[in-house]
Amino acid sequence: MRHSRRVSGITNLSLNSIDVLSGLDTVKICVAYDLDGQRIDYYPASLEQLKRCKPIYEELPGWSEDITGVRNLEDLPENARNYVRRVSELVGVRISTFSVGPGREQTNILESVWS
Repeated sequence: MRHSRRVSGITNLSLNSIDVLSGLDTVKICVAYDLDGQRIDYYPASLEQLKRCKPIYEELPGWSEDITGVRNLEDLPENARNYVRRVSELVGVRISTFSVGPGREQTNILESVWS
């Protein structure tokens, strides 16, 4: 996602379907790559380098609660809120929306980017 931010200039992000993470003991976020024994925090420029990369994960505690009815960030379980915040920190953009299921009413707007 950091690569997408760099090349596209995005300022906000939508996290979709975070409900599918419910029930996981830990949630992994790729924060860097190991390229031939060297840690890099950028997306490799060539496919040859990318083939040799191994992801380096940060592990966050998961959550077991059903979040499909959540309508506010504050109502998410603490570990889910921490996940949303950590993605925002790592990517360097604000989270504008998050969804907790496939329904339109399950998309939660935190910050309108259209006004």
